[in-house]
Amino acid sequence: MTDIARKGIVCLLHEVKRLAREASLSGALSGGSQLLIRTYNRCTALLAELDDERVQWVLGANIVPAELPADATVDELGISAALLLGVLASDADEQRREREVVLAGALPRLAQLRKQTSGTPQQDR
Repeated sequence: MTDIARKGIVCLLHEVKRLAREASLSGALSGGSQLLIRTYNRCTALLAELDDERVQWVLGANIVPAELPADATVDELGISAALLLGVLASDADEQRREREVVLAGALPRLAQLRKQTSGTPQQDR
């Protein structure tokens, strides 16, 4: 799964969580709960295909339901989506930190290359 697909799933889960909260608080949107449940279930099925150990473990151990029953409440749906988003967010934070470490390691080398090239005359273009 591409990073774009993963981001799309995260966006969908945010919407599921938001709509479930709205439905829970207002009593509105109750007719759409089945669509929200199907959307959540499809998102978790796609996430299960990821080569992501943390997501696999959380879904496989049923810490966050990998599939909600058709009769799940909007509260259960919203809580499940929120918990899953928490796992995905912590994974994204970890990936960001890893990129920062790589970049931090590259900065001294970049500075060294700049020093080396700043002493050479630039060719006219």
